[in-house]
Amino acid sequence: MDVALRAAMQGTGATAAAIGLMCEGQLVCRARVGDIAPDLGVALNVSTGITGACFRSAQTLHCEDAETDARVDASVCRSLGIRSIVVVPIVVNGAVIGILEALSSNLHAFKSEHIRWLTIVANFVEANARAATAPSFSPKARPNADPRSSEPVPRPPTVEPVSFASRLEECQDSKTSAEDPELAVVLKALPSSPTATWDEIYEQLASSFR
Repeated sequence: MDVALRAAMQGTGATAAAIGLMCEGQLVCRARVGDIAPDLGVALNVSTGITGACFRSAQTLHCEDAETDARVDASVCRSLGIRSIVVVPIVVNGAVIGILEALSSNLHAFKSEHIRWLTIVANFVEANARAATAPSFSPKARPNADPRSSEPVPRPPTVEPVSFASRLEECQDSKTSAEDPELAVVLKALPSSPTATWDEIYEQLASSFR
């Protein structure tokens, strides 16, 4: 999530960014960058505001001016110094399990290319969340099983490590990649080495937008 937020900040010029994920029935801030982002561990309101509207509708929402957008609390945004907001849903198996939020202290800060980039980053978070929450194989004792049985116990399947590049490509079909110059640049920038560190991957991502 830290890498995703750094990529979101670098690719959009946002003042702050945050990721909220569902935890025990609440949307909780699990990662943040920037002073105006929600605090870690804070439960985000899913009933009101632009964050809640994004969560309920599973749609990407864009606030260009917090002073005039009825979906946000203008007084709260003013006190925090927030003028522009983009909220992207993180969807796994058809259900919203979190949000990626980019915040800026500037008016009209986010353009269409920034929203596309945030969608790519949110898709990467989704791919990792889906992999992390996939049902794991756990052999259980059968009722009334004979402990002397020589039948071998099934072994858990081997899970091969998945690279950042393949996870990102998993979220985008080849036709979309070919037609989207920004995405093509990102995919080309990713290292092919499976041993690349997260910091090396981030640096390659970031260099594409300098």
